Amino acid sequence: MPLPMTALGLDPDYSLVFESSGGAAPPSRVLNLTNQMDRHVAFKVKTTAPKSYIVRPSAGTLKPRAQQEVHILYQNNCASANSDRFLVQALPVNMDEVITKDHWAAARDTLQEIKLNVVMACDTSSEQKGAQMRSVADTSPASVKLRYEELVQHIPHLKRENCAIEEELSSLRSASLQSSSSEYRGFSKVHMLLAALISFVVSYLYDLDLLFAGYLKGLSSHLA
Repeated sequence: MPLPMTALGLDPDYSLVFESSGGAAPPSRVLNLTNQMDRHVAFKVKTTAPKSYIVRPSAGTLKPRAQQEVHILYQNNCASANSDRFLVQALPVNMDEVITKDHWAAARDTLQEIKLNVVMACDTSSEQKGAQMRSVADTSPASVKLRYEELVQHIPHLKRENCAIEEELSSLRSASLQSSSSEYRGFSKVHMLLAALISFVVSYLYDLDLLFAGYLKGLSSHLA
């Protein structure tokens, strides 16, 4: 069974508090380790969520009375971090001793460890404020009017495409009268083009109607 931690002094020694400002930079924390012995001490820093943290360095050896900063970077969802834990292990070693996995596995009688809780202080006010500002901007009368005008500008293009499709339909109808087989093929093409035309026009007019209604609603709210 591992022994209580006496070889290393930790700062902090109970909880790792990560403060998230809601910005682009991920929250980070520095764990300070101090060798409190007159001999070399090997250390390892583990976590229950290794995919959520970058720990540098995660292992090493400290000279007598030496200190080491361990930088911990969190890279996951802020709200899910409060159940995470960290484990710091220490093992007194000789000065020139090379520490391997076998050393850690065999040192059950001299291994020391301490567990640290994770506290994630999430501050999403900045993100929420930005989202609210974007929402207001998208539904403002000026924004709705701009989108409405852009859609209106596409109407001539829609009419030109409609005329081109009608000409193609007329040609197909004429060709379909030549023979029964050609009639069948022409009839199929006619239906396909008609379906495409109807779907395109209905969708476009629907979007136009929605934008115009939104513009009127936003304008009335603005005037009120």
